[in-house]
Amino acid sequence: MSRSKSKQVILYTLGDPAGISPEIIVKVLSKRKVLRSAVHVIVADEEILKRTRSSLKSILKFNSVNKFNIEDFKENSLNIIDLKNAGNAKIGVPSKYTGKASLEYLKEAVGILEKYSKDIRALITLPVSKQHIELTGIKFKGHTEYLKNRFKVSSVLMIFLTNKFDVLLYTRHIPLNNVAKSIKKPELTSSILKAVDFYRATYRHQPKISILGLNPHAGEGGAIGKEEQTIIIPLIKKLKKNGIDINGPFPADGFFRNLKNINDDLIVSMYHDQVLPLIKSVFPDTVNFSLGLPFLRFSPNYGTAFNIAGVGIAETDSLEKAIEYALKLKCR
Repeated sequence: MSRSKSKQVILYTLGDPAGISPEIIVKVLSKRKVLRSAVHVIVADEEILKRTRSSLKSILKFNSVNKFNIEDFKENSLNIIDLKNAGNAKIGVPSKYTGKASLEYLKEAVGILEKYSKDIRALITLPVSKQHIELTGIKFKGHTEYLKNRFKVSSVLMIFLTNKFDVLLYTRHIPLNNVAKSIKKPELTSSILKAVDFYRATYRHQPKISILGLNPHAGEGGAIGKEEQTIIIPLIKKLKKNGIDINGPFPADGFFRNLKNINDDLIVSMYHDQVLPLIKSVFPDTVNFSLGLPFLRFSPNYGTAFNIAGVGIAETDSLEKAIEYALKLKCR
């Protein structure tokens, strides 16, 4: 058997082949320490990766296979389940063609997970373009929502992991004008309790949590919106009575002023862009973690970045950190 029984399999999807993902995966796995940490298997098009490897002058070895088979995988190589679906794609030029290919990688990975989840340590999804997937006529809100629906789970939390604190996004990929009406006390309570269970199970301690307000200045006592008064504050009081270490709601604009003094384990953000612009700029190795799926799933914090694809300047910190989390987290 080519694969060492002591090493775990990490499964990747390439994402949009016109973006920076081919460059990122080749750069990261060209580092010997990372390559040796696991058996790395990617659903992709080998031709795209070959071109990328050549442009980067990498000596990373490829092992191309037709399907997921443990016996066929090799250590110290990038094992490629080659769908041969994007050979004509041009780096930096996204299209309906590359959007279709990226969705095919994800669908193939889902099929693999349905059959071989016990053989896979984690799934790492590289970025897709929702816009170009939807050019194929398929509605696509994001990996998290797609995986939630495919695996028929009641809820999946989007948690961004940093080296200082983590951020739970309560609402995710919805228009901003739908955020306020989407904040419901039962669902928000359930999300926080699920996160608490994760910390207890994974880190063996009670997490310290801060929750941000929805409105400017956390509502100013109801003068700028009522959600803090009617939903968030009553929720905090109830959770405190149940022994949860949670405080807030805090105005988002001032909360991060003294970033170095924040000692929370988890910060609850009410919507997608309330905190993400900050943590993605301050913590370049931030990793997106999906809690609630029947397997570990991570994603690096960058997008497709078509504007710099093929230039060779894409940073790798986040994907390296995603691999590290994939190998050390115990929660499934």
